[in-house]
Amino acid sequence: MDAIGFVASSAVTGAALFALAFFTQVADEGVVLGALAVGAVWLGGSVATQLDYGRVAPAVAATVVVLASRVAAGTWTALALAIALACGAVLRVRSRDVRRGLAAIGAVVAITAGAQPWLLLLFWALGLLVHAARHGVVAVRTRVRRRAAIGRTAQDSGSVTVIWS
Repeated sequence: MDAIGFVASSAVTGAALFALAFFTQVADEGVVLGALAVGAVWLGGSVATQLDYGRVAPAVAATVVVLASRVAAGTWTALALAIALACGAVLRVRSRDVRRGLAAIGAVVAITAGAQPWLLLLFWALGLLVHAARHGVVAVRTRVRRRAAIGRTAQDSGSVTVIWS
């Protein structure tokens, strides 16, 4: 990724963080329910994409969330949550889709609320830090997986002696 792409992606991350900060400050029930619905749709998309790779942890998490909502808030809430999970699974919603959607909401809130430039720069810098940390974590994880794969192939290959005559 080039420098301009990194800065632009950091701005998207900062705008998404701005939207999350906005959600934490709003006491309106509709906004909170909308944020929870977005989380449920993302979880459903995560379940659908992870099951393709044979991972069952997201499916277990989705089941626990639905069961907990049934116990805590009733049948209709659990049904609405199950529908949101199914929509996310059908649409294959991924983390980058949620990040971009949150960034759009953050941009609209910043424009309509007249956010101060220093606040926008602060969230851009926060997005830059989060984006850089994500790239660092991905690089370390790739290196660790590569070393583990090399170690497994060295152990599995065994020792073969070839004698040329």
